[in-house]
Amino acid sequence: MTPAERALELIDLTYRASTDRDAWSSVAKAFSDLFGGAGTALMIQTPGLELPSAVFYCGIDPDLAPYARTMTRSDSAWMAAVGPELGTRFIRLAEYFDQDELPDSDFARFFLAPQGFAIESPIVHVTSPEEAVLSSGIVVYRRADGPPITEEQLGIADRVVPHLKRAIAIHSRLANREHQKIALHEVIDRIPTGVVILDSHAQPIVINRMAARIVRSNDGLVLTDDGPRTRDRETTSALSALIESAIHPAPGRELSAGGFLAIPRPSG
Repeated sequence: MTPAERALELIDLTYRASTDRDAWSSVAKAFSDLFGGAGTALMIQTPGLELPSAVFYCGIDPDLAPYARTMTRSDSAWMAAVGPELGTRFIRLAEYFDQDELPDSDFARFFLAPQGFAIESPIVHVTSPEEAVLSSGIVVYRRADGPPITEEQLGIADRVVPHLKRAIAIHSRLANREHQKIALHEVIDRIPTGVVILDSHAQPIVINRMAARIVRSNDGLVLTDDGPRTRDRETTSALSALIESAIHPAPGRELSAGGFLAIPRPSG
């Protein structure tokens, strides 16, 4: 496989992960394979949170990972040293840290050595440098028994950089919308009145707790494949007309309050 083909394979996998959260583990594995079985940590940061909202590891002990993250973030001076290239490529931190002191550090003794990683600073890519240490990104730890990471390998990874940023941005936007949707459902569920929200085909997309109780009672209102129905044909026609007027309002009545309908209940 040529470098270009390998980069395209990584790019394709990255965009697949933008809409499939579980696929990010495969992205972390693909970068590990690219760098000769290196340990990789792929962090996705949601704005406003101090810690990454999701971290995907390959070849790294999750119990030791938080310690490594703390060590990496304790000194962000290298970010300023990298300058405008930060966020545009994978960075060898060894070029910005004194490696002579690393073997005697806690980082080497308690994180690198126990996992068989080379006693050297990792390779890092920060996807959004404007977020500084709270950015998403990838950290790569070369294995001690593996060959040095080459410029060709870094070149392949660098081709993925702009796509990785877009994929993470898509993932974050979708995740935020999902969180908002969950929050909206929780709020609606607490309303003491029955609430059913329909889509443009009159199919329910949200049914709160009280509405579900009403429907389960089978006492006047039912939800079918054709939309909400009542036990009375005439009332069902009136209800369907109200729903249709809400889905397709007449010109000038897009913001009207709709209407009200009393549904007879067999129980009286």
